[in-house]
Amino acid sequence: KMEYIEEDISSSKRLVFPKEEEPNIEVFSKDEVEAIFEALKSEPLNVRALIEIALMTGCRRGEIVALKWSDFDLDKQTISISRSAYKISDQEVKTKLPKSRNGIRKFSIPSRLCETLKEYKEHCDRCKAMWGDNWNPEGYLFTQYDGTIMHPDSPTRQYSKFLKRHGIRHIKFHALRHTAATILLT
Repeated sequence: KMEYIEEDISSSKRLVFPKEEEPNIEVFSKDEVEAIFEALKSEPLNVRALIEIALMTGCRRGEIVALKWSDFDLDKQTISISRSAYKISDQEVKTKLPKSRNGIRKFSIPSRLCETLKEYKEHCDRCKAMWGDNWNPEGYLFTQYDGTIMHPDSPTRQYSKFLKRHGIRHIKFHALRHTAATILLT
């Protein structure tokens, strides 16, 4: 800009920049999504709720793990995302703000998901009653046996076992997020 040199070498045509490879984003086909929903009918409520939330909302794994019952209004059919779970080795599971600036959000959810969540809530309330004062009172949706927040890797393991049990093609858990977006776009 100050013209100390005659030619700006950064604009040289001799420079060759490597092309960025586009990531290979996998999604389930319409038929595979139908097979997943059919297979979910025979699954325990916690697995059904977990996979339905991922597939119908497009939430990230950490966001799903950090969900609390207070994040839902099942009568108005809404969900609020305001935190994400993570774990550093040798430490307890913690929560933080979602990944992006726009990660805190509220949106509508399908009535099918609300029905699953109502059924799952009844199951969780029975577990809570059995544990009494020993139940963790934080109100997480997906928990360990005593009501404490589940490990953020647990959804991936449950999802992988689900796909294997039902002979459905395996693609990573995050693909449910991309599949949800694809379904919404179509």
